[in-house]
Amino acid sequence: MIDDLGAGYSNLGRIADLEPKFVKPDRDLVTNLDLFPRRRQLGGPASSTVHRARGSVVAEGIETHGEYSAVCDTGAGYGQGYLFARPAFPTPNRDLASPAPR
Repeated sequence: MIDDLGAGYSNLGRIADLEPKFVKPDRDLVTNLDLFPRRRQLGGPASSTVHRARGSVVAEGIETHGEYSAVCDTGAGYGQGYLFARPAFPTPNRDLASPAPR
């Protein structure tokens, strides 16, 4: 897995070199994604690149329904964040196919 894509040494070259099954974009790219069309325009091609390399995108830090919708628009296949559940142990028993109610 490549974590924090877009920050530090986690870049597209790592995807080519390591062939990861999962890539997690940096949380800063997800925060307010719905409010920044330019970020969303970059997210789609980045997700396509990961998919062409036979990987999956896991968007982290999803906190609002707007961010969730924008993440889905980019083609990310998986997501995590406070919108779905707060970190807990044991893991909460809930259907993760839909976001938590407001």
